[in-house]
Amino acid sequence: MTSPNRAPSSNFAIFVFLFALGMLIHKTQLWEGLSQPLPLATTALCVMLLFRPASARLLLLFAVATLLEATWYAPFYFLNHMVYVAFVCFGIVGAFVSIYWRERRVPSSVHELEAILFPLFRAGLYVMFAFVVLHKSNAGFFDSVVSCALDHFGKLTAQLPWIPSAESLRIEAALPLLAWLAEGSIAVLLFFKRSRQLALYLAFGFHYLMAINGYQGFSAFALSMYVPFMPVGLHKQVAAAYHVARARFHGATLLKTVLVLIALFTVAMTLGHATGRTYQMERVGRWWYLAASPLIFFAYAYLFSRRHPSNTWPAASVPGQVWQLALLVLFATQSFMPYLGLKTESSFSMFSNLRTEEGEWNHLFLPEWVKIGGFQDSLVLVTRADGMTLLRPWERDFIPELVAEGPTLITEFEFKRQISAHCRAGQAPITLSYTTASRTYELADACQDPELSSGNGWVLEKFLWFRPVMRQQQCIH
Repeated sequence: MTSPNRAPSSNFAIFVFLFALGMLIHKTQLWEGLSQPLPLATTALCVMLLFRPASARLLLLFAVATLLEATWYAPFYFLNHMVYVAFVCFGIVGAFVSIYWRERRVPSSVHELEAILFPLFRAGLYVMFAFVVLHKSNAGFFDSVVSCALDHFGKLTAQLPWIPSAESLRIEAALPLLAWLAEGSIAVLLFFKRSRQLALYLAFGFHYLMAINGYQGFSAFALSMYVPFMPVGLHKQVAAAYHVARARFHGATLLKTVLVLIALFTVAMTLGHATGRTYQMERVGRWWYLAASPLIFFAYAYLFSRRHPSNTWPAASVPGQVWQLALLVLFATQSFMPYLGLKTESSFSMFSNLRTEEGEWNHLFLPEWVKIGGFQDSLVLVTRADGMTLLRPWERDFIPELVAEGPTLITEFEFKRQISAHCRAGQAPITLSYTTASRTYELADACQDPELSSGNGWVLEKFLWFRPVMRQQQCIH
């Protein structure tokens, strides 16, 4: 991981190392090309952090570059896991600003950031899991016909045929409740020191199964998000184990092997994006996660079994600075957006069967009157879309795909976003047939329609993003 004179000085260095590794794996699932300046810069910084995880200045540079990249590609960059990444990066920048404001200096090591940021990251994880459970508390998730729990279990049995199906186990009705309890119990178990070890094992199993199903992006970040809950002396055991490994397996050879593996991974990822082979790159990232995460997990389990009695669990603490509380409120607010009627993507409502559109509200206890925006309620059914070709992968051009797949509704907001983007790119004429709640439209050239071609405004399109709405409810991200 590092040379002897750069051994991790705290658990925060371990967090940084695993966070950078998770970002590299996650980049295999992103749409933006690595030939672009910002993605290329953040990828290079990820690799550098793997070898200098204790460098505070390098970490700050990475956080700023990642936030710039996320802003540039917003909103499509903000998958649910990237919301967590943005939360972490804002926290890192906030910690630097806080220290400089009080002491007029820049931290010399990430060791100084641990006391400030680990309480914040622990609180952030509780917020995230609270909304994951809240979003799944709906009639659709507990419906054994359409529940995402059954959908994912079916995908898992397809990947691993030796696992019995839900039907053969006769757990179709119970599986949604079991999945709901499993996700909710991780945060509860993490709250109590005596059950944190069990929580970490349960979390690893859950994220590993999701990676087998092809969702390694979020699972990759799970490698780091639980580090703030681990014993405070873990870094000393990691450093000692690394010194033993260097002495036993020839340190130079070990370091060169790690360098070669990371170089091959980065080159393969860059070439994969450059040639547009995103599917192959997802497979690369998936297999990297499936191979690397058990090694990390078993290394932790071994170190924990040999821990010194003084290596206690971190004490419960609450973020006390105003900017930290404001960041947590912002984190929670964006997760509550579906109920406010403002957006449905990037809110941790993934795979929850949640419906918050007008006439489709299915939450078990939150009332529909909390909705303050109507962006989700104006829906469009597109039956024909000729003349639209793919612009850029990260713009998620899905209208032609929806027409080919069958009757799927989209919000008027996303409909106007897509049409206006293609019109600005000079793709006229675009022949459209679509239906709203009030009437059916036939347009020979949608770009001649001033309302469709003007879009929704730059600011709104940067912040709002809505998923398609299936007429017959299905499990979608």
